[in-house]
Amino acid sequence: MKFLLSIFALSLMLSNLTVAQQIIVQPGSPGQIKQPQRSPAQIQAERARREEQRGNYKGALAAWQEALKMSPNDPGALTGIPNCFVQLRDFDSAESFLQDQITKSQFRGSTPWQDPASTFQLTLALGEVKLAREDEDSAWKIWDEALATQQANPDARRSLVSILQRNRRWEESEKLIRDYRKESKIPAFMAIELASSLQAQMNFAAAAEELLLNAKTSPTAWQISLSYLSRFPEDSTVEKSVMSILEQAIKRDKKESSLWRMYAGYALKSGRLETSLDATIAADSLSDSGGTLVLSSAQQLLSEGEAELARRGFTKVLSWKPEEAIAERAELGLAQCLETQGNYSEAKSAYERFLSGRPKSNELEEARFRIAEIMLTHEQRPADALTEYTGIYQRARGPLKSKAGMRIGDAHAYLGEYSAAIDAWQPMAVPIRGQWTEEAADAQLRIARANMWRDSTEFADKALEAITAGSPQNLSFNDAVLYQALLSSGGFHGALRAFADADYASFRADYAMAAQKYGEAASLLKYGRLAEWSRISEAEALRSSNQPENALAALDTFVVSFPESVDLPRAKYLQAVITLEDLQQESKALEMFQSYLIEYPRSLYLEQARRKARVLANKIS
Repeated sequence: MKFLLSIFALSLMLSNLTVAQQIIVQPGSPGQIKQPQRSPAQIQAERARREEQRGNYKGALAAWQEALKMSPNDPGALTGIPNCFVQLRDFDSAESFLQDQITKSQFRGSTPWQDPASTFQLTLALGEVKLAREDEDSAWKIWDEALATQQANPDARRSLVSILQRNRRWEESEKLIRDYRKESKIPAFMAIELASSLQAQMNFAAAAEELLLNAKTSPTAWQISLSYLSRFPEDSTVEKSVMSILEQAIKRDKKESSLWRMYAGYALKSGRLETSLDATIAADSLSDSGGTLVLSSAQQLLSEGEAELARRGFTKVLSWKPEEAIAERAELGLAQCLETQGNYSEAKSAYERFLSGRPKSNELEEARFRIAEIMLTHEQRPADALTEYTGIYQRARGPLKSKAGMRIGDAHAYLGEYSAAIDAWQPMAVPIRGQWTEEAADAQLRIARANMWRDSTEFADKALEAITAGSPQNLSFNDAVLYQALLSSGGFHGALRAFADADYASFRADYAMAAQKYGEAASLLKYGRLAEWSRISEAEALRSSNQPENALAALDTFVVSFPESVDLPRAKYLQAVITLEDLQQESKALEMFQSYLIEYPRSLYLEQARRKARVLANKIS
C-alpha cells in the first residue's frame, strides 16, 4: 500500500516557531498584562490548523494562502499549503507551489539548510509529493540531488530519514542509515531512528541492539532507549529474545551502568522483579547515583505489593550510608514494608523511631501521617488520629496538606460527627474552572455518603447530582450513579437501610460488620444492580476482615446469581487476586489469571491481570 504525504505533522511542529510576541503593560496599572497581540498571519495560521483538524482541507488551504500573503516565509504555510493540496489529491498544484518556492529561495541569499524556506527543505518536500503520487523514482532522484548538496551534514540525512519513517518506508530508512554508517565509520549513527525502523519491521532483537548502542552515547541516553524497549510487545518470544540480547551486552561490558539500567528496566516490565532489583543494585553501584536508583526501584516494588523485595532494596540503600535525604526515604520505606505486610504495631514503632531519631527531617510530617493512618484504620482511635491530622494540616504544604485535610473529615465521620466531617470536606469539594478534579469529586462523594448515613437524603442526592453532571471519566462518577440509584429506590427501609449501614461500616474499616450488612442487603434485594453491588461489596469486606474463603464463596454466589452482570469480570479478577495474595496458591492463581486474559480481553482489569500473570509466571518458572 502506498502512503499519502504527511507534511501535516511537520507543519504542526514548525508552526510553533512563531514570531516573538510583546507583552504590553499599560502605564499606571502595574501587574495588569494585556493578552499578547497576534499578527494577522498568526490568526490565519490558527484558523488553518483548526480546519485541518476538522478535515476541511479546502478551508485550511485558503487560510494558509492568506497567511503566506501576509508573511511570505511563514514556516507553517510553506508546509501546510502543499500538505493541503496533497490531501485534496491535487498533486500538480503541490508540485507547482514547491517549485515556485524553490525558485524564490535561490534569490533570497543564504538561508540555513534546516529552515523550511531553504532550498534543501523545500526540495525534500517536493520529493515527498512525488512519493505521495507514487512516483518513487522521481522522489529518490530529487532526494539524492538534495543530499549531494549536504554531503558533510549528517543531520540533513536525518531529515530524509524522518520523511521516510513518516511515510512508513521502514526498509528504505534502514538502508539510508546503514549506508551512511559504512561511509562515515560511525557505528552508532541514528541508532534510535534505526531501532524504530527495525521495530516496525518486527525485528525486535536487532532493534534492541541499536538501543544498546544509543544507551552508551550519553549519560541520559539509556532513558530514551528504555522508553523504546517498553513499547515492545508483551510476547514471551520477544521478551526471551530481548532479554538474551541485554544479557549478552552485560557480559560484554559489566562495568557500563547504562546497560545495567536498561536491563533492570526491561526486567521490571517483563515481570522479573528480583532480576530487576539485582540489576538496579549493580547499576547504582557503578554510577554516582548514590542509592537513588535502588531507592526508586524499591518504592516501585512496594507499590506492586512486593514488600519483601522492597525491604531488601531499602536495606541495601541504607548499607551504603547515603546522604540524609535518601537515607530518610529508605527508613520510611522499611516502615511502609511492615505496614504493607500487616505488621501495624511494628510499623508504628518504626515510624516513632524515625521521629525521635531524625527530628530535623523533611519527612517528619509523612511519618506522622502514617502513624495517624494506623491509629484511624487499624487501632480504631479516631479522636487521637484527628489530633494528628489537624497538626499535620496546619504545618504541611502541598499534597500532604490536602490528604490531611481529607482525613480530618474522615476522622470526624468515624466518630459519627457528620456535620463536622462535611464542614471539613466542603473546602476541597470545589470544581476547578467548572471541572471536577479527582480529589474534589472524591470529597463531594464523601459529603453525599455522610448525608446518606444520617438520613439526609435530599442533601445526599444534590451532592451526587453535582458529580454526575460532570465528566463520566471521573473515577467517582460511576459510584455517584450507583448511590443515586440507591436513593431513588425507596428510602432507607429494609435492604436500603442495611446497605447504608454497610457503607458506613466499610468507611470506618469495620469490615466484619460491613460484610454482615452487605450480606443482609444482598439477600433482601435478590436481583438488580444494587443486589449485585451489595454481593460484590460483601466479598470485598469479607476479604478485608481476613476471611478469604468466605469472600470466595460470596464471589461464587455472585457469579452464579448474576451471569450477565457488567461486574462479572471484576468478580473473576477478585477471585484470582484472593487466591494469589490471601491464600498464597500461586499455581492455581496463575491458571485463573491466564484464563481471565482469554475470557475478558477488554476488561478494565486487563492490565493488572496481565501484570500479575507475568510476575507469577516468572516466579514459578
